[in-house]
Amino acid sequence: MPSLISHLGKDDQEGLLNDLNYLNMGEIKAFCKKHSIPYAIWIETGDGGRRKTTESDRKGVILNRIRHYLGTGSIMEPTCFPAGIVCLDEFAKNPKESDRIFTGSTARAM
Repeated sequence: MPSLISHLGKDDQEGLLNDLNYLNMGEIKAFCKKHSIPYAIWIETGDGGRRKTTESDRKGVILNRIRHYLGTGSIMEPTCFPAGIVCLDEFAKNPKESDRIFTGSTARAM
């Protein structure tokens, strides 16, 4: 798919892409939903599958996906954490210094 902003002049393209920084996350997510651009973080499961989390990616990462989409017309893959850094088990009540911290485990501990 061709660039969606190629009809704009170079200065207008640059201005548009820079102005994306001023959008709030609600506006960014609405644009992403309308154009099927992923903004949620996914995790690999132990059996090799993928599962969508309730967490949103960082604003800069999402904006880069939007810029890529506007420039190329193609949609980038979502962020997906490998199974080796994700643990869905309960966080230890009394963690030891040697315990590993996995993505998402500290949020459940609070």
